[in-house]
Amino acid sequence: MDKLVLPDLNQIPLGTDSFLGKALALGRQFDRLPESLGDALIAYLRAHALAFAQRYRTGIGIGRERLERGLKQAFICVDLELETRSAGDLNQAVDLLAGGELEPLRQRGWEEALVRLARMRTQARAWSPCREVLFLRESKTLLKEWCQLVPETWTSCDLQGEEIWLDPRQDYRRFQALEIQISFLRSLPAASLEGLLQAAPRGGAFADVLRQLVLALGLGLERLTATPGEVKQFHQACFRAGKMLPALKDQILGLFATHLEKALPYGLDKATLSQGLAAQIAVLEQTAPERLERLFIVSP
Repeated sequence: MDKLVLPDLNQIPLGTDSFLGKALALGRQFDRLPESLGDALIAYLRAHALAFAQRYRTGIGIGRERLERGLKQAFICVDLELETRSAGDLNQAVDLLAGGELEPLRQRGWEEALVRLARMRTQARAWSPCREVLFLRESKTLLKEWCQLVPETWTSCDLQGEEIWLDPRQDYRRFQALEIQISFLRSLPAASLEGLLQAAPRGGAFADVLRQLVLALGLGLERLTATPGEVKQFHQACFRAGKMLPALKDQILGLFATHLEKALPYGLDKATLSQGLAAQIAVLEQTAPERLERLFIVSP
């Protein structure tokens, strides 16, 4: 009966979207990997998928969903450890694959995945009561899912109570992005963030805070809130022909980068925040003057 149910090999991301896929493709292209490695990897993933499905079977038969989940899990573990051990160097990754030892890679990848998912749950539970989260409206669903995460099974529940499966690579990147945003919000003067919350008690999106910061830096304000008159002044003083004055834009981005270097912990990817601020300046430039006030949290 089990032989009749096979994982869908289309679910194996052997293309160049994954680090493992890139290493395999380049290794074959430059004859640094044996031709048989691809078949060996598929056979290994199939075997692990079957073992996974048998371990978590809920009835007599083995379902395709469990097989495919086991297959994906094994692939992700190998992919994760390969990238970690090679420090993202494809040459080293190809050398590791050439050794043909897939199980040690999977085992270490599993351990790393467990650490990542456990950290996501711990931090999500610590962040959820914090006031900074009120300005991360777009991430509230993720936080709720991560709070219920079961690291050992890579699963959680969505808002409807249905089981969902998490990826310790993609979801961990989302977690790291959120970690950077929370670190930035905590680096702001408490009075400034509190003033925003008084003007918008239900909070908002992270982009809202970035736009308020652009306005504050543009006008030299020491608070993040703005009045309707200040929004009008911001447009009149800081824009020409729909574009922010180049010198002012450079000044704002420079001040922001300096703040990040001083205030945020070492090791965080601060570039993504600078890119986010630049993106919000672009949004302001593309907005008609009569609609500009709608993009800001204004107070009387």
